[in-house]
Amino acid sequence: RNAPAMTPELMTLFANVPKILSGGFEHLAACVRLLEAYVLLGGADFLSAHGASVVFALQTTVGNVREEGMLLVLRAVEMILVLFPTEAPALLEALLARMAATVALTTRGGGACKGGDLDEPPRVVAEAC
Repeated sequence: RNAPAMTPELMTLFANVPKILSGGFEHLAACVRLLEAYVLLGGADFLSAHGASVVFALQTTVGNVREEGMLLVLRAVEMILVLFPTEAPALLEALLARMAATVALTTRGGGACKGGDLDEPPRVVAEAC
């Protein structure tokens, strides 16, 4: 809101966000808002500089936060995919695979993946990740 453009100093400060998330998820909402602001302000330069740490930080949340936390993460992932439709899929590949595996494992006992050979796809997806 207050920065008209990305500066090297701001770019350097982002390294603290993954460190904060690695210590726990009590600041997840603030970290996701910061991530969204950095993506909007820094654009492709930000993603090329910090993409790996963004993916790692978001991957740590998958399966470890409540539904509300995952919705925050999904909103950030969606924003990245919308803003960078050609670069984002490759960058987020591991994160998206982990999310798919988590969904497959959590729905395994539900109606969508219930019974017989239909149990096989979730197991295969989970093992691939």
